[in-house]
Amino acid sequence: SGLAVTVLAVFAAASYLLTFLVQLFGWPDWVSRLSVFGAFGRPYLELPAATGLAVLGGLALAGAVLAAAIAQRSPKAA
Repeated sequence: SGLAVTVLAVFAAASYLLTFLVQLFGWPDWVSRLSVFGAFGRPYLELPAATGLAVLGGLALAGAVLAAAIAQRSPKAA
């Protein structure tokens, strides 16, 4: 459980920083879409792109399937 929290925290922080690094170093726009925050866009200013929503939906589905598989294998408390 502690490892999962650490991995998710590092992923969220790296995703957040990636949006700034793309602008700072002038990297291509597709690099910013690798970030969860870049995939969603700026919802207060514009509607999210369909591809960004598809990426987020795919990540959510993969996470749910992975969580269900882990829950199936883990021991249950009575």
